[in-house]
Amino acid sequence: KFAEDYRRLEPGPDGKIRTVMSPLAWTGRMVHRGTFLERSTNLANISSKYGQLDEIYNLRDVLIAEPGQKLCYVDLSQAEARVAAWMSRDTLAVRQYKEGVDRYRFFAAHFYGVADRDVTKPQRDVGKMGVLAFQYGGSWSKFQEQVNKEVELTGATIDAKGAKKADQLYHRLYPGYRVWHRRVLERVQKTGFIRNCFGRRIDFFNRTDSPGAIDKLKRDVVASLPQSTIADLLNSKLVEVWRALDPQEIRVLLQVHDAVLFSVDRSTWRSACRLVLNTLNSR
Repeated sequence: KFAEDYRRLEPGPDGKIRTVMSPLAWTGRMVHRGTFLERSTNLANISSKYGQLDEIYNLRDVLIAEPGQKLCYVDLSQAEARVAAWMSRDTLAVRQYKEGVDRYRFFAAHFYGVADRDVTKPQRDVGKMGVLAFQYGGSWSKFQEQVNKEVELTGATIDAKGAKKADQLYHRLYPGYRVWHRRVLERVQKTGFIRNCFGRRIDFFNRTDSPGAIDKLKRDVVASLPQSTIADLLNSKLVEVWRALDPQEIRVLLQVHDAVLFSVDRSTWRSACRLVLNTLNSR
């Protein structure tokens, strides 16, 4: 996978790496679209995980700004997970975000039976995978598959018994999520659509003729709500940034779900970054 990603970063004839993004995904996220006009690749999924093994494997470090420019990357911390917590109305999840609790560490501590302060990085990584999987209605088998797929990076593996235990533990700690899953699934089955926090309508045309199809619909609906909410929020904030700054002063290069990469003049990068941060954090 590392070698494949590295080959994808081969520049075009002019020495630049390009990506072509479309705003037409059903969640409102920017998604990569191939083009025959020029060399391009999906820069949104260039992983930074390999850098955990050795800095030489950090693929993002090969990307540099044009002369006189600086690359700045700003993201909304755990944005989709926060939205999911509020949508689920789960008491513990909402309180933990308000209090600044590391939910990945918290879940790992309960799963491995250790104190929060004793959770290792590989254990926290497993906790993170569990929180992100189960909050969207993911199955224990998919969680097991994901953990074992990342073994070279985390050193952690899990068997079916452990994955089932994690699934049960998560929903015992956070019962509000399953209630939310059922609520939004019933709404879509009745109306065929759902609206996100901005009122944008999302239609679903999934099959519902089998338990597997219904489960797929549930996962799609549950994931679409926080994903589309954050996409709409970020897109609206980017419009504000565009209006506030001279387009020659700042260039938006990439939107990555809950983050934005932009290029800015080295002489003004601090003030530009401050404006972007203030805009993203404003209500």
